[in-house]
Amino acid sequence: MNESIQKKRKSVIWIILLILLIILISIIEFCLFKAFLNNYNANKKLSLDGYHYYTNSYSSDLEEYEKLKGDTSPILEDKYKIIDNYNDYEEFYKKLSNIKKILKNDIKIKEFDRNFFKNNSLLLIAEHADSQVLYCNLKCISTQDDTITVGLNYSKKGDVGGIEGVIYYIVIDKNIKKVSEYNSNTENNTKNPKSNFQEFNIVNIDKPIIYLYPTEETKVNVKLLREENITCSYPKYNSNGWNVIANPNGDLIDIDTNRKLYSLYWEGKNITTPKMDEGFVIEGSKTAKFLEDKLSILGLNDRESEEFIIYWLPQLEKNKYNFIRFKSLDEINQNMPLKITPTPDTIIRVVMEWKPLDEYTKVKEQKLETPLRNGFTVVEWGATKIE
Repeated sequence: MNESIQKKRKSVIWIILLILLIILISIIEFCLFKAFLNNYNANKKLSLDGYHYYTNSYSSDLEEYEKLKGDTSPILEDKYKIIDNYNDYEEFYKKLSNIKKILKNDIKIKEFDRNFFKNNSLLLIAEHADSQVLYCNLKCISTQDDTITVGLNYSKKGDVGGIEGVIYYIVIDKNIKKVSEYNSNTENNTKNPKSNFQEFNIVNIDKPIIYLYPTEETKVNVKLLREENITCSYPKYNSNGWNVIANPNGDLIDIDTNRKLYSLYWEGKNITTPKMDEGFVIEGSKTAKFLEDKLSILGLNDRESEEFIIYWLPQLEKNKYNFIRFKSLDEINQNMPLKITPTPDTIIRVVMEWKPLDEYTKVKEQKLETPLRNGFTVVEWGATKIE
C-alpha cells in the first residue's frame, strides 16, 4: 500500500516537474522571441529617404484640404517638436503617411530607427498656409546648454486655394530639450549672437533650361519628377510634362500651343545640401575665362556656354572672389529627377553652386569629367547661389 502511494507521489512530482519544465521552456522561447522582435524593430527602417534637414512641400485643392482639417493639418501641434524616442517618431510618421496618401505627393524624410534615438533626437519644424503659398526658409541654428535657437525667414506669395507647407528635419543632441526662435530685434539673443549660428542655405535653383537634340525630328515628352518643387516654368509645366517636337538643331515646337522654342525653362526649390569641401575660388574679373574652360570640360557647346555665361557673369564678375562648385549628376538627379521619352543616349546636367567671397580661400580643387555627346542628347544647365 505504502509502495503504491509512493509511486503515485513520484508520478505527481514528475508531472509537476514536467509542467514546470514546459513553462520554463515557454518562458525562454517567449524571451528569445521578444529579443528577436526587439532586435528586428531596432534595425527596421522606414522606407523613406532624405537628409538631416531639408524642405518638402505639400499642397492640395480645397476638396483634399477639407479631408485634412482637424485631423492632420497642421502636421504638428506646435511649430516645433523635439522627438527623442522611436515611438513618437512612428506616430509622426503615420500622420505624415496619411497626408502623403491624401495628397498623393512624394513627401520624404530621412530614415531613423530605434538605434538612432539612443544617441540623438530629432527637431521637427512644420509650417503651413491655408490660402497662400508659404515660403519658410531655415536660415540658421545655434545651440547653447539645453536649448536650440532657430532662425526662420517667412514670405507669402500668391493664392493656392488649398495648403502649401514646409517641413524641416534636424538631427540634434540628446541634451537639447528646448527650442527658441531667433529674432534680431530682441535682446534675448545676446547669449546666442547670430555670428555663432550655423547657417543653412535652402535656396532655389535658378534658370535651369533644357535643350533637346535628337538625331531626327522626334516627338519628345519631358517630365520633372518632383513637380511639387517647381516654382516657375515656361512653357507652363503640367502633370503630363512638356510635349514638344524636337529637331536635331535644337529647335522645338510646343505641341500644345504650336509655339516655337529653343529650350524648356524651369526654376525650383533646392532640397540638397550645398557642399563647400571642394570646388574653385576664382577672382571675379577672371570668371568669364574660368567658365569658358570648365563648361567646355563639362560638355556644353559654345552656344550653351555663352547663354550660361551671359546669364551668370554679371552676378559673378562684380565680386572680389567667388567660390564655385559643380554638382554631381547624382546630386542633380536627387534634387530633380528627369524622365524623358524616348530615352536619350546622352544626358548632360550642369548645376553650378556659387558664393561671393571677400578674400581668397584655399579649397580642394574639384575634379571634373567630360561626357561624350552621342546620339539623342539632352543638355540642362542652371545654378544655385549659396547665401
